[in-house]
Amino acid sequence: MYFITCFSKYEIDKLGWPDVGAGRTFGYYDDRDVALEAVRKNWCDIQERIYRYAVVEYIEEGLYNIATERWFFEWNEDKKTFEAIEPFVDHCGNYAFG
Repeated sequence: MYFITCFSKYEIDKLGWPDVGAGRTFGYYDDRDVALEAVRKNWCDIQERIYRYAVVEYIEEGLYNIATERWFFEWNEDKKTFEAIEPFVDHCGNYAFG
């Protein structure tokens, strides 16, 4: 499944872990293109005027699975849309389901 998560910031703390501030996983789709479009077009206002970043993660069914693919986005206030950005490099596991 392709899980959609938004978060308010992205910083690396003094221990090297990402600090994403407020975050929420909004849902998932079984189709990658639909999930990506949902983020880009801010379906159902997932940006909620607080989330600056979004990620779509492909996580297979099961327990404790790690995302095998990720697409990151940043909110463009002028265009009122999420735009693709270079992926963040971290080793924290998933954004959806921690």
